[in-house]
Amino acid sequence: AAPRSEEAGRERRNRGRKPTPGPWRFATRAWGSGWRGPASPAPQGAARGGCVGGTMGGVRRSIALVGLVGLAGLPMARPGLLKVGTPMPWAASLPHLRYVREHGVSQFLETWRAVSDRRSDELRWGDELEYGLFQLDDKTKSVELSCRGIEVQDALNRKEGEMRHRQDGCLWHNEYGAWMLEGTPREPYSGYASDLLQVEQNMRRRRRRLLAALKPGEVAP
Repeated sequence: AAPRSEEAGRERRNRGRKPTPGPWRFATRAWGSGWRGPASPAPQGAARGGCVGGTMGGVRRSIALVGLVGLAGLPMARPGLLKVGTPMPWAASLPHLRYVREHGVSQFLETWRAVSDRRSDELRWGDELEYGLFQLDDKTKSVELSCRGIEVQDALNRKEGEMRHRQDGCLWHNEYGAWMLEGTPREPYSGYASDLLQVEQNMRRRRRRLLAALKPGEVAP
């Protein structure tokens, strides 16, 4: 009787609710199964981020990040929805700010409604560290952005693939700009106290592996 009652409750809440049409989907930033909420249209070029080249001048490459902060209990997935795109100038983005705010709220609510009735899920959680890559020039005493984020990410993930038999793996992901990347544990942590002891160790491990992949003069503070 209890499952039928919960199902009936969901049907009552969902009755008459219409999903927003359109091709643009979002993903929760979670250790989840890649559950995707109702599709939502996005203005062309909106919600884009950018990477600039050696100085803050010309735009070279960008990675857009659209997502919600994770919900505990969802099965495993890579966090966020990442797309390569061209950043919009600030003035051009102003007409879309209201849209982005409203749909951020509506997408969060749709996610909540989809999972709010779940009970007794296993606690699975994790952390993420975001790194910026910089190139130091001893001759000019200057610091420039190093737009090798994708290159470093691919090299690190290849090495991680070669060591999949080990239990201390990491994963490397795109971030906002091509001078950035993100590191996470390969597997989510669980609800045991012993898992807390693994967090700092894995953070230190990620930093060691990242520093080993940098070229001379590159830093990732």
